[in-house]
Amino acid sequence: MRKWFRNYIHVKQLTNPQYGAYMKNRLVLIYTFAAWNLFGIVLTMCYKQNLPTPHDSTDYAKVLGIKDATVIQLSNFSKVNQYEIKLTDKELNDFSSVIGTEEELKKYEQQNEERIKAAKEKKTM
Repeated sequence: MRKWFRNYIHVKQLTNPQYGAYMKNRLVLIYTFAAWNLFGIVLTMCYKQNLPTPHDSTDYAKVLGIKDATVIQLSNFSKVNQYEIKLTDKELNDFSSVIGTEEELKKYEQQNEERIKAAKEKKTM
C-alpha cells in the first residue's frame, strides 16, 4: 500500500508539475495553520500560568493592592452574589499565595538587578 501510494504521488508529480506546486501550497497552508494554533496555545498557557486561580478574588485584590473591595458575581447579566473583602496590611503585603514565597521574590529581584546592570554596562561600551 505504502509503495503504491508513493509511486502514485511520484507519477502525478512527474507527469504534472502543476500538481506538485498545488500540493506544496496546500501543505504550506496546513503547516501554517497548525503552527499558528500551536503558537496561540503556548501563549495562552504562559498567560494563564501567571494568573491567580479564577475563583479566588482575594488574590486579585492582593495583586491590585486593594484593602477594601466589593466583589459582585454576575451570571447572564444578573447579580448572583455580592460580598466584601477586607485585607489587613500584612495580608496585602503577603504575595506568597499569588507569586511565590519571599525568597523567590528576592531571588527574582536580584536577577532583575543583575540584568539591569548588565544592560547599562553594555550601553556604556
